[in-house]
Amino acid sequence: MDNKYEKLFPMVKESYYQDKLSIRKIALKFNIHYQTVFRWLKRYKSNGKKELPWGYKRHKKRISTNIENIVIKYKERYPWLTITSTQKMLLKKKIRISHKAIWNIWKRNGYAGFDQKLMGNDFTDFVPLTREARLKLIQAQRYYDSGMIKESARILNTIPCLPKNDLILNVPYEHLNTRRRIERLMMQYGTIPLSEYLQKAERVYEQCIKNQWYYTALRIGIALCLALSWYGTPERLSKWINRIERLIPSSIRKARDLFPIYFTMLMSKCHYLVQKLKIKKAFEIIRYAHHLISQHQKPCSNFLYDLAIQYIDLEDYNTAEKLLNQAFEGLAEPRKKRAKMLLAVYIYLLRCQKKTALKFLQEAEIYDWVRNAQLSRFQSFFALIEGKPLEALSLVQKALNSAKEAGLPLDIANSYLANASVYMCLGELKRARALINVLRSFTKKIKMNRQLLIANILLQRFPKNKEVLKLSTLNLAWLLKNKGYIAGYNYAKKKGLMFYFYRYLFFYPEIVQKRIEKNKPTYLPKAILRLPIFNTKTDVYHINLLGKITTFRNQKYVKFH
Repeated sequence: MDNKYEKLFPMVKESYYQDKLSIRKIALKFNIHYQTVFRWLKRYKSNGKKELPWGYKRHKKRISTNIENIVIKYKERYPWLTITSTQKMLLKKKIRISHKAIWNIWKRNGYAGFDQKLMGNDFTDFVPLTREARLKLIQAQRYYDSGMIKESARILNTIPCLPKNDLILNVPYEHLNTRRRIERLMMQYGTIPLSEYLQKAERVYEQCIKNQWYYTALRIGIALCLALSWYGTPERLSKWINRIERLIPSSIRKARDLFPIYFTMLMSKCHYLVQKLKIKKAFEIIRYAHHLISQHQKPCSNFLYDLAIQYIDLEDYNTAEKLLNQAFEGLAEPRKKRAKMLLAVYIYLLRCQKKTALKFLQEAEIYDWVRNAQLSRFQSFFALIEGKPLEALSLVQKALNSAKEAGLPLDIANSYLANASVYMCLGELKRARALINVLRSFTKKIKMNRQLLIANILLQRFPKNKEVLKLSTLNLAWLLKNKGYIAGYNYAKKKGLMFYFYRYLFFYPEIVQKRIEKNKPTYLPKAILRLPIFNTKTDVYHINLLGKITTFRNQKYVKFH
């Protein structure tokens, strides 16, 4: 009826008011019942001649609201319930209800009827748009377009469950109920400041727990864990993983309907273990998750994408590339663009395939909360590869400022590291080491063990724990130091780590200098060899605004006219 109304009512209205046709003639003209025309016109007049669609009318044979609320209450409190077990619980209350009726209630409320191709960590992607939701959404949109914001919000808040839509982002946050706020937060992931997102998500989670909406708490909880993985503080992430896991008994976490939640928790746990340098355990979890996905004949693209991100975290970039390429065609457009960013930076940039990396980066998309910091840092990497350290220095300073402004500890740490790398290129060893020490203090304070380990390795302090050498970039540093230049070079080529290979050489320049002295090939691009750290005859200029130009050669001040 709603589609017929949308198509025909403008013409019905014109025929009645402008052409002055009778209701029966209009009914014959458009092949609809005269009583339908009468109802439409009556409703139009009663709404003050505002063209609002019909509101949703509850079916006469539908289960009563009280029974429906009991079914919802059971599913929320015990997320793992099956239809049969729900039916048995209802029988104890002397309520008889069919399997189909329970399934329909679950579908309307976003617990069933999922689009299997779109399954992932954001339920607003795969929950169905039911007839009730569609009709009420149309009505709410019309109210919103008419300037009736509160009325629009009131209609929205009566919808059991809503997939992705634009209206929910436009209605003021304070007018939305808890369920609509959760759906809005899922859609705002990566688009509002991270600290604001975490604060709002934590409040909504606590409200769900208070209401005993454990199913919904799981959904906002996994969004919280994913957001915290960007934050870079493992202890806080661990706390939330433990809280969320307590909502589901361990024996039934792999239930089919809960699989997106279970899979995302595996990914979060893997990320936490990497940050805590428990690399062996992290690899066990990711291989198990990979096995779970591989059992499906056509693995869901969103799960493959999430798996690729975690392989990047574990520095297995070749496997990550295969998974991203496998997932690519099945991803929605926003995720396709983010996949291009991952390919640009973690595959082609690390291999120093600059043209391909730039091509992908131009079509890529980065989450808003990290865009400024990461984009400037990535651009500084390109400048370094081209042998332009001063340009790289300007970009990396911009990245550090953006990371501090956004309050992103992980990006602050990575920017310090990038900054130190540029100063090493310039041959300013004291400043570079000072920045590494700042990085060490910063990472110690907030317990970022992985970044602290990298800082120590750059100062040639290798860990006694050999487990960390399962991370390819750390193994590369160990090979360079213990097995020699060629072993490190071959490993970097095989693993796609040429950028990291160059970075380590900036901090271990004596390895390159010895090969040059012995007339042995370095296989380094000319732009890299011309950098002051390797070519001590290169002049480095410092230009201070409204001040003098100072020149250094071989890290010593040079007088010149």
